[in-house]
Amino acid sequence: MRHSSLARSPAWLVMAATVVAFAAFAAGCGTTEMVNMWRDPRYDSPPIQSAFVLAVRKDAVRRRLWEDSFVHQLAKRGVSATPSYAVYPDDLPDTSVVRDYVDQKGYDALFLSMSEGAEAVPKPVVGYTTVDPVTVFQPMWGTYVTYYRDVYHPGYLETNTAVHIRTDVWRRTGQGEGKLVWSGTSQTVDPTSTTEFSHEVAELVTHELAKFRVVP
Repeated sequence: MRHSSLARSPAWLVMAATVVAFAAFAAGCGTTEMVNMWRDPRYDSPPIQSAFVLAVRKDAVRRRLWEDSFVHQLAKRGVSATPSYAVYPDDLPDTSVVRDYVDQKGYDALFLSMSEGAEAVPKPVVGYTTVDPVTVFQPMWGTYVTYYRDVYHPGYLETNTAVHIRTDVWRRTGQGEGKLVWSGTSQTVDPTSTTEFSHEVAELVTHELAKFRVVP
């Protein structure tokens, strides 16, 4: 417990201590990261310049949001990409239909985005300490006295939801032929809106692809 000496401390010092404690408490908010990643070790083709993007989602709106996110991030890398909904606006196309279209238009690659479900993951939240003011009436002096005390907020265990998204990149190698050159699974803890979620995944995936020169 802290008494009169701390009572004379500047207000900003107390506030700073509280802010630091809150920052520690808030640290570790959900982010997106790659948990599995594979690249064909023999892949040595030039970076992809054009791509067809297909997000396997039953919900039409989510499908469009995911495809738009990948198209946007690929465009930032100089890749000309087409979302599948622009060609097949109603239902998800069959694999053979997509393959034929990619061949017909001469795309370098096909991007496939698929959900691999979600799982509950425990997350420990560390305890933190705040400095709280306490004001009491001192009858002997007939006045109020303020002192400060350390208040410890104990840690606890909470359960979050981790959502996994797999992205496959198929490179067209010839008429009616192609091969998987890159595959990665991302994990996002407690995603909020589909828009932010899809942007985070697409940005991370294209960043990893650029490191391996799969895209510019």
